[in-house]
Amino acid sequence: MKTRNKLGYGVGDLGAGTLWAMVSSFILIYLTDSVGMNAAVVGTMLLIARSLDGVTDAFMGTLIDNTHSKIGKARPWFFASILPLVVSTVLLFNVPANISEASQKVYVFIMYVAMTAIFYTANNVSYNALPAFVTDSTKDRIGMNVFRYLFTLSGGIAIGSITIPLVTSLGGSPNSQVGWTQVSIIYGLVAAAALTIAGFSVKEKVSEAKAKPGKEKKDKNKLPFYKAFWYTFNNKYFLIMLAIALLGLIRMGTLAAGVYYAQYNLGNPALYGLMTVASLLPMMVGLVLSPALAAKIGMQKSMIVGAAVSLFGAIVAALFGDNFILLLIGMGLAFFGMGPGAASTAALLAHVADYGEWKHGEKLAGTTFSCNSVATKVGTGIGNALVGWGLALGAYNAGAVVQPDSALFAIKALYLYVPVIVCLITLALVFFLDIEKRIPGIKKELAARSEVE
Repeated sequence: MKTRNKLGYGVGDLGAGTLWAMVSSFILIYLTDSVGMNAAVVGTMLLIARSLDGVTDAFMGTLIDNTHSKIGKARPWFFASILPLVVSTVLLFNVPANISEASQKVYVFIMYVAMTAIFYTANNVSYNALPAFVTDSTKDRIGMNVFRYLFTLSGGIAIGSITIPLVTSLGGSPNSQVGWTQVSIIYGLVAAAALTIAGFSVKEKVSEAKAKPGKEKKDKNKLPFYKAFWYTFNNKYFLIMLAIALLGLIRMGTLAAGVYYAQYNLGNPALYGLMTVASLLPMMVGLVLSPALAAKIGMQKSMIVGAAVSLFGAIVAALFGDNFILLLIGMGLAFFGMGPGAASTAALLAHVADYGEWKHGEKLAGTTFSCNSVATKVGTGIGNALVGWGLALGAYNAGAVVQPDSALFAIKALYLYVPVIVCLITLALVFFLDIEKRIPGIKKELAARSEVE
């Protein structure tokens, strides 16, 4: 696979990543400090909305598996979701001020569900599935994943560093609705361009017209949704990957507390940009180094090394969070250690799909890859909800210059202590992810079955 195609594919996560970084990092503080909603109410609403994603993600994966078109299975859904994804994100950050508080909550819930459970689901599940449809090469799949995460992290660094200053510059204050409106439109245009580039950069390798005659009838007999769902969840490696992904995204969701930590615990909201750079830039370095490490010692062992480094960094940040330099060092190590896992996700999920086909006799790449989208939204939703509930329990006072000690402790626990627990559980789970050594035999048997059919 040519590098330019991998690069073009990776650009897609600059688009979706820009919108997702805006939502995951700033929706909570936008709704509490700009709109004036209660933090606990917001957290609960976000979690309920994200819970719907578990259903829509699995359903979307089945739709992809049962799609037959000239441009493939995943690409039609990817292209169709771009415009509504952008529009729904812009509307989410434009809550009408001239309606009642109850109407605002209904508006936010509807827009949030539309953005996350419908349009982001369609876009992200199809995007995640593309490597499995584009190439059989594990090396190429890892390469595609590295490029996408490099763009994801680049976008995340940019969004984390410039959003609050940009909102302030365009609107006059960090809580200005005018500022949030203009920023959401700018980010939406960037996302639309990046996603379009990604869609035209790759082609799915097997079209319906090229399918083997003996398989055509089988392909047209669509697998019922409940069977696809059961087969997918009756796959131990899927469950392990789902748990790891959920934990990782819960951790990313609690990063929403970083905005509060910079503003209230450290006393300078501008520091959030440095905290973002110190976290995501090392992760980019980890991503770049991970393919070589995985090629040398294997994906599972490289993930174990990464998870151990990540746990150590999280402990350093938790113990010395009041020292800004040590905080940055700890966060840097924690996110550097996430590199191997992020780099190997697409290749491992493709292996999980192969294992599922070997076990159940059905190729369910789309449904399997939907677990990444499930984790992205449900995990981040749980993380965001934890932040909302924690702020409420800590008696957070939106807009106050000085917060009570209880709120400061809650913010610190959410931002620094929760990641330690997540890293510890993740490290334990990776030891059970031994699918890599089984894949050669599985692929050999699948090839033999294909010849018989």
